Amino acid sequence: MLTIPLDRVMELLDKAADVEVPVLPVVEDETEDAAIMDIDALDDILAEDPAYQALIAALEGLSPQELRELLALSLLARSDGGSEVWQPMIEQAHAVPEDDRLDILLSTLLLTDDIEQALERLGYAEEESEDETDEDEEEEEEVADQDETAEEAQDEDEEEEEEAESREKTAD
Repeated sequence: MLTIPLDRVMELLDKAADVEVPVLPVVEDETEDAAIMDIDALDDILAEDPAYQALIAALEGLSPQELRELLALSLLARSDGGSEVWQPMIEQAHAVPEDDRLDILLSTLLLTDDIEQALERLGYAEEESEDETDEDEEEEEEVADQDETAEEAQDEDEEEEEEAESREKTAD
């Protein structure tokens, strides 16, 4: 389905996450032209940001087919469909003028999480990193230790109650 490597998409998403996006003025017009104007304003504001420049360089390094696939992912996220509408989304992305593709992708990557949503719809889930997996395992171990400690305390309480009952019976 996707020809662009998933790790390359994830790298782009990471680069986009590294960009500190300022709050832009609200645009009432939700047309494609308004989105392009927004990215032009954003481009002026972020021109000196190294993370933004790295994102632009990464996008410019993509092939035309990879750019179309990313556009198709953003279109897919805005539709109600899943993998069954993937091919029409590719065709729709192909119809976007080449000069507008980079601006639309920048806007999508910086201002939405559309690409991540589309990847999920297509069955591509972001794999957890080793650090996240290690943290999850540590948390699970802590919970297990807490449960074990609680069980031991409960057992000790029950033993003390039994001993107290036994002493009462012996005293009678």
